[in-house]
Amino acid sequence: MSDADPTLLRRLEAAHYRIVGALYGCRSRLTAHGLWIRSDHVDDPEWNHLGRLESAGEEGRASRGRNRVLPTPDEVLDTATERARQAGRRPTVALSSLSRRRELVGALERRGWQPSYRHVWLIAAEAPDARGVDPDPPPGVTIHTVSGAAMLADFLDVFREVFAAGDAEGAAGYRAALEASTHAGDDTVVVHYLAACDGAPCGIASAVYVDGVAGGFNLGVLPRARGRGVGAALTARRRARARRAGNDLVYLITEDPAVEASQLRRGHRRAMTTEGWSLQASSPQGELDPPRDEPPADVEVPGDAGGERE
Repeated sequence: MSDADPTLLRRLEAAHYRIVGALYGCRSRLTAHGLWIRSDHVDDPEWNHLGRLESAGEEGRASRGRNRVLPTPDEVLDTATERARQAGRRPTVALSSLSRRRELVGALERRGWQPSYRHVWLIAAEAPDARGVDPDPPPGVTIHTVSGAAMLADFLDVFREVFAAGDAEGAAGYRAALEASTHAGDDTVVVHYLAACDGAPCGIASAVYVDGVAGGFNLGVLPRARGRGVGAALTARRRARARRAGNDLVYLITEDPAVEASQLRRGHRRAMTTEGWSLQASSPQGELDPPRDEPPADVEVPGDAGGERE
């Protein structure tokens, strides 16, 4: 269930796709059946799916007059399958609190799609750091804003160990995406943070700002440093600086109940959930064609491109 009003959620979701475009190299195309998003770097359903199934569809049909007819669930799934096949990705749709969830779930189950992830979206409530005052980290912990090649290399090493251990291909893709994110456009600000414990890199976090919305991603702490308050310190620093930069809406996404519980204690509240459904490769419909350079576009959304992966 959502604790936020639909207007706020639409603003949040629209900003989110632009944010992940900057962070993970995601391109997006607005179609009559939803917003198709794919990453240039990472083969992961989180960053390759058909989403915003109601609001994007409405925008895509705006020129057809007021008597708009929503696409059928089968049309939505056909679009997701075709787009994914063209890009060499697994067909995935993302159902949010703004989606026609009940109607679409029946079609997904009937056609053999299966749940692939469930994300909880959390919004930072007003807190003592809401005015943008940097809180002090725990003893022995320092937090740096990543700058320069050496510090970025340390950030990427921690990312690989926390999020992509044993996945060389995935680690290389995320590395390329995060390196590229440091050159985001003028309308998007990407900030990476590196925590050091007794002088050695031990934790990371990222934040992206666009249109007064700040998204928090990549919060991770090395096993040897857990229990020292590193994650809490990174969260507080990231949130304080987002407020100081003028962002009135600060959010993060997680699929881990333990992370959700810890962030609720740190001053966040639930906004909505997103469910990813994928067509498995074992299904006859799940076989993918060789990728093309670019799926055909109905309407291009420049710069528009969805988590806290703690």
